[in-house]
Amino acid sequence: MNIERCLDSWLVKKDTGHRGHGEGSITQCKDGRFQIMITLESGQRKYYYADSKKEAMRS
Repeated sequence: MNIERCLDSWLVKKDTGHRGHGEGSITQCKDGRFQIMITLESGQRKYYYADSKKEAMRS
């Protein structure tokens, strides 16, 4: 086994499909819309709604 190849694969950042800290969260509502929740520095949460996931990710 090549140790350099093993180290390279360990150092490569994997795309997990998760949003980072402070980027909020996106969930789909029962009516089909997408809800965006963002927590402000004060601890207060703000909710926004979008018709598509692509539109929600742009917000």
